[in-house]
Amino acid sequence: MDRDCAHCGRPLGAGRTKRAKYCSDACRSTASNARISDARVAELEALDRKCEHCGEPLPSTMTARASFCNMQCTLAARNAREHADRWAVKEILDRRCEACGAALPTEQRLGAKHCNRDCKDVAKVARLRSEARAVIEAMDRRCEQCGVSIDVDAPLAGWPHKFCTLQCCAQWYDLSSRRARAAQKLQEVQEVRRCAHCDNVIPSTARSDARYCSRICRNAVRDRRR
Repeated sequence: MDRDCAHCGRPLGAGRTKRAKYCSDACRSTASNARISDARVAELEALDRKCEHCGEPLPSTMTARASFCNMQCTLAARNAREHADRWAVKEILDRRCEACGAALPTEQRLGAKHCNRDCKDVAKVARLRSEARAVIEAMDRRCEQCGVSIDVDAPLAGWPHKFCTLQCCAQWYDLSSRRARAAQKLQEVQEVRRCAHCDNVIPSTARSDARYCSRICRNAVRDRRR
């Protein structure tokens, strides 16, 4: 009597024993794995397994170690666990606002430094003022009128003030003082500016970048270069 393979249905052949059920080792191994898988599925179906996040029944095709029904529930549960851990840490720490010193609400993030927006703005203004004061203190600023070093705490010490007192500021902008400074500056310019060809004084009416006292000197230098 012809016998068929219990797995694939093909004839076993004449060389197989009376107890043989499968035509090859591959069919025997596949059938054994199928029986084990079916038994495991039946065992899991008998258990009342629920998703730890949403409470829905877990599919029988999932492994015995599965705790969540899908990836969304896995991520949601992990985020909730991390949030609970951060919340517990925030409740333990004695967090204070850097501006007013009040206790920070637990709802704020772990790296928060201020209790509200107003305190944050106040702290920012104080930080900018401190940085500006450090820059001003590092500079050797002197009064344009008397030459005295400008104190940082003086009324006119803020940037970009150039005077130590209001009296020096008034004297600096006085008409006679301005005329004296203009005359002194003109004299210094006239003494310094010399013609590059004949070494004569360049007229004060010439341009600020003029190098020659006249057009004749300029043309003579050009001809010599050629």
